Amino acid sequence: MANEMKKNHRAPVVDVLKKYGIKSEELIRGVKCPHCSYISCKRVYGMWKCRKCGGDLKSAHVDAIKDYALLFGTDVANGSLRCFLGVESGTTVNRILTSLNLPSRGMRRWEIYSLKKLIHWN
Repeated sequence: MANEMKKNHRAPVVDVLKKYGIKSEELIRGVKCPHCSYISCKRVYGMWKCRKCGGDLKSAHVDAIKDYALLFGTDVANGSLRCFLGVESGTTVNRILTSLNLPSRGMRRWEIYSLKKLIHWN
C-alpha cells in the first residue's frame, strides 16, 4: 500500500508568482552562470558563454528550464522557452529540448514538451 501511495503522490501545485504578487514581466530572464551567478549567458556554438566572467558552460540551461517549470508549469512550447532563456533561434531551443529527451505532443510549431522529468519532488 505504501508503494501505491508513493507512486500516486503528487506535489501540490502552487502558483508562485500569484502567491508572492510577482508579475511575469518582473522576472529576470536568461541563463544563470554557475560560476559568478550573472544572469544573461549567451548561447554560442552549442555552449553558453557568460558575458561577465567569460566562462564556457555546456548545460547551464538545465537549471533555467527547471526554474521555468517551477514558475509556469511543466508544459512548454518552443517560443515560451526561447523568451525565457533569451535565445532568438527556435532551432537552437529545439535542439536543447531534443537533447533532454523530453516527451512531447503535437508537431512542429504546435509541439509542447513536458518538463516533468526534470522536476524531482521529495
